[in-house]
Amino acid sequence: MEDIRSSEILEKEILEDARKKAERILKNADKQIAGLEKEWKEKTGAELALLSAEAEAKKSLRKKGVETTFPLEAQRRKLRFMDGIFEKFLEDFFAKLTPEDLERVLLEKAKAFAAFFAGKSADGVKASYAGISREAAARIAAAFLGGAVRLEEGAGFTGLVVSAEGGACRCRLEAAELAAELREYHRKRIMDALWKEHA
Repeated sequence: MEDIRSSEILEKEILEDARKKAERILKNADKQIAGLEKEWKEKTGAELALLSAEAEAKKSLRKKGVETTFPLEAQRRKLRFMDGIFEKFLEDFFAKLTPEDLERVLLEKAKAFAAFFAGKSADGVKASYAGISREAAARIAAAFLGGAVRLEEGAGFTGLVVSAEGGACRCRLEAAELAAELREYHRKRIMDALWKEHA
């Protein structure tokens, strides 16, 4: 009987000892878990703060990008608008130009080319005209070539195209060339005047 009692006591002691060990292990595990949780919270907090800072930086860059591109886009729109007005001005200008005015402008332009044709035989020079009268073409050609020239009717342009020596020397006295010259050399002055009108 005493053996049974002592075995019961021993069993209780073993169970008590095992319970204490289990409690110590659980306490230790709780401490480790608490430490890991703290470390994890700190790491995730730092990571979230970093991600938030990156997101703010990206948002700021996007905002700056929009702010910097907006004035450029506004400037582009203004230039497209002004280009449209400029092209409309050229179109209207040449549409309203009387045949006499066009002849006068082409004669002025022809003077610049006279030196290229100096000394050329009238037989070796030919001129195509379109969009102007044959008489106007003859007057323009005679003014800078110094005599009568073979004239033939052309198409697809307005003015006179003169060539000599089989095309080695060629001069284009056309409305399109005048428009190109206005675009290249007088654009700013015309645009400034037009902008004052539309401002």
